[in-house]
Amino acid sequence: MRYLEDIYSDPALSIAAYNAGQGRITRLTNMMKASNYDDLLNSGTMPRETQNHLPKIYAFMELANETEIKNPRKDPILEKLLTNDFDTVSIKRQTDLDVISKVLGIKTETLRKYNPAYNQNKYAQMWSTPPKNKVRGEYEFIFRVPKGTKNNFYEKLAKENPMPKPQNRYYTVRKGDTLGGIARKFVVRS
Repeated sequence: MRYLEDIYSDPALSIAAYNAGQGRITRLTNMMKASNYDDLLNSGTMPRETQNHLPKIYAFMELANETEIKNPRKDPILEKLLTNDFDTVSIKRQTDLDVISKVLGIKTETLRKYNPAYNQNKYAQMWSTPPKNKVRGEYEFIFRVPKGTKNNFYEKLAKENPMPKPQNRYYTVRKGDTLGGIARKFVVRS
């Protein structure tokens, strides 16, 4: 963006060039003899996506000013992830997350916070590492864990039954629900 701001004197034109491409916006401004974003917009040659991009940017800026955006530095786990202040463990077969948490001596929620891929949304939370038949190549998953919790991890894990327990999920069908909509909530095929 700084590079584009140096080229174009209009900040809105810089954002348009970021979205549509510098070459395209330069060609359009030269062809239409436009000196700013409004001139180019009024010429009717700007791509529709780019026309819609700038209002979205301004709407986001307005929203950011009106709401308090969470400071990642105030979340201790996020702070540790940002500063690489964690240990890692390697899982070589399908293992229940509750078993990993138990062996580490931490809550499953904490393990999920250290590994956001296992905490996608409330309906699609993964409760174990994937089954072997869903993994191409060597089966290995690296988990980030709090510093100091991995002592004797592999010995303790060998004593546990790592197989995931079945997870039953219940959902009450509501008026207007569709099979496809319910399937998307639980990340399954309809």
